[in-house]
Amino acid sequence: MNNSQNTKQKLLAHAINLFAKQGFDQTSIQQIISASKVSKGAFYHYFSTKEGLLDEIAQGYAEKSFGIIEQITKNKKLNAIEKFNLIITDIQKLRLKKSNQHQKLRQILKSDIDPKWQQKFLEKFMKATEKPFEKIFKQGVAEGLFETKYPSELAKFYFPFAVAFKQTFLLEKKNIKEKLALYEDLLTRMLGAKPGSIRLAKPVLNYFKKRKKI
Repeated sequence: MNNSQNTKQKLLAHAINLFAKQGFDQTSIQQIISASKVSKGAFYHYFSTKEGLLDEIAQGYAEKSFGIIEQITKNKKLNAIEKFNLIITDIQKLRLKKSNQHQKLRQILKSDIDPKWQQKFLEKFMKATEKPFEKIFKQGVAEGLFETKYPSELAKFYFPFAVAFKQTFLLEKKNIKEKLALYEDLLTRMLGAKPGSIRLAKPVLNYFKKRKKI
């Protein structure tokens, strides 16, 4: 990593720490500069605003997820169910590997940040995942593994459904196993998949166990 990349990474690292600890609004650009031990000019060389810096933090994490989804979607050796299950498993592995960064990003998203920014980030993530899931769902229909007339619509619905389910049921630690079984069953029914073929409960439960949340 050259000096230029190192300076940018220092700014990103100290910013995410400060945002998670103090809140986005309560953290000033000067605090980020001081913590990073760089000049004001160096900050504005990379970021025009604090929001632009936050965009890059969120985008950096999201791109790792996109990379996993894209790579698995393009794998011609896997059927649709294998692709879907592998995406769930590998995303949970990423969450564990980047656990510290993931938790800080979650803290930032739950803090005093502008709801419009949160909505924009979620919409961007949803848009990026829509096409790969559409390909997988259509593949599943062609293979006879999914029985749905609406693979394209389900691809648009899947990410908001996952977010809504998590926010409604999974933030509360009680009865996690039962809630995940419900989630798995609902998704199986929506896709018209064979019972037991969609296996997302186990990798998600494993993530919670390793994070010591249950």
